[in-house]
Amino acid sequence: MNKTITIPKEWKKIKLGDFIDFRNGYAFNSKKYTSGGKIIIRMSNISVDGELNINNSNIKYTDENTFRELSDYQLKKNDLIMCMTDVSKEFGVVGKTAIIDKDDTYILNQRVGRIRLSEELNVNFLHYYTNSKYFLNDIYQKVTGSAQYNLSTTDIKQSKILLPPLPEQQKIAEILSCVDEDIEKTDHIIEETEKLKRGLMQKLLTKGIGHKKFKKTKLGTIPEDWSFARLSEITDLITKGTTPTTYGHSFTEQGVNFIKVENITKDGKIEIGECKKISLITHEFLKRSKLQENDILFSIAGALGRTAIVHNNCLPANTNQAVALIRLREKKLVNFVEILLRTESVIKQIQNEKVQLAQANLSLKKLGNVYLPIPPKDELTEIDSIIQEITNKIFLNKKIKNKLTELKKGLMQDLLSGRVRV
Repeated sequence: MNKTITIPKEWKKIKLGDFIDFRNGYAFNSKKYTSGGKIIIRMSNISVDGELNINNSNIKYTDENTFRELSDYQLKKNDLIMCMTDVSKEFGVVGKTAIIDKDDTYILNQRVGRIRLSEELNVNFLHYYTNSKYFLNDIYQKVTGSAQYNLSTTDIKQSKILLPPLPEQQKIAEILSCVDEDIEKTDHIIEETEKLKRGLMQKLLTKGIGHKKFKKTKLGTIPEDWSFARLSEITDLITKGTTPTTYGHSFTEQGVNFIKVENITKDGKIEIGECKKISLITHEFLKRSKLQENDILFSIAGALGRTAIVHNNCLPANTNQAVALIRLREKKLVNFVEILLRTESVIKQIQNEKVQLAQANLSLKKLGNVYLPIPPKDELTEIDSIIQEITNKIFLNKKIKNKLTELKKGLMQDLLSGRVRV
């Protein structure tokens, strides 16, 4: 914690251990997990956002008898649970807390701590505080362990926090909760719109718009007036890059974006900020893989089938041998083909053609032999317009979520430091 911070006169700087009852979890034997019963709260049940994360894939149970016998480890509603270990060593969840939402349901596992509050602390306020930079920066200076980060009971109890009067704690928590609710609503809108987009794309890319007659092809059933073609038949270029160091060139601190598979997200975005850089001289030397606007990138090694469209904000850019560069003859096909390359029918073709070496890979020739359905130009334009409209809605809501997230960060800095009073 920043020791030079000036706090309001009504606030106190306290030692957390004087206001809480803290307990570490019980070391359950995984062989004694049961198929149902009481839920065992583990590290994986605390998200990086400080939420209680309970779902079918990570639930572990213990039986009723064990639950009763281990009464000291039972969790109550409004207990805070804290992750005491982070195996990633990237400060992902260590020190993060979540709020228990019901009584008589959960029991505490090892590597998770339980915080039970005195009446002078509001649980929502402390939850926000323990997930703030003020608390976490202090915690990160305490963690120990070479293989992983570990917090001790003493670390938690000796931690210092700023404590406003209880009514102000409640108001701060209410304000931050309102922003969280807006973020949650926006998340739900994004999730539902993406679900709608997936269903709509599946329909548009297999049944088109308003068709009543269909034909069976090697790609499955498609509208009667649609054609199909190999990818190589509608492209001017299918190629790939190489690693600069193969030819004695080095990566640089600044320069041209060098896009690798790990820079392409599952939803088709290029993370420019994560790209390595090469010099303009290296870029010119690797001229075969110099990228242009509207090129389609397709991963052909490792995480097969990731796609993205190159836009001006990426350029100048180059790529390596794990990413294929696809340059279409007709630019109006770019959005349609990029989406098609992620569809089930194309993925099946790729799965049949991939080679199993140290990692799965696909040759450029086999990529060029992938078959794609092609609608008439007028229908293609209409399909592209529909997909673009719903894509824009998702993009807009993601921008709203990002703004809300930034608003919350700013509010936490102001409210939890006493810089802004409520």
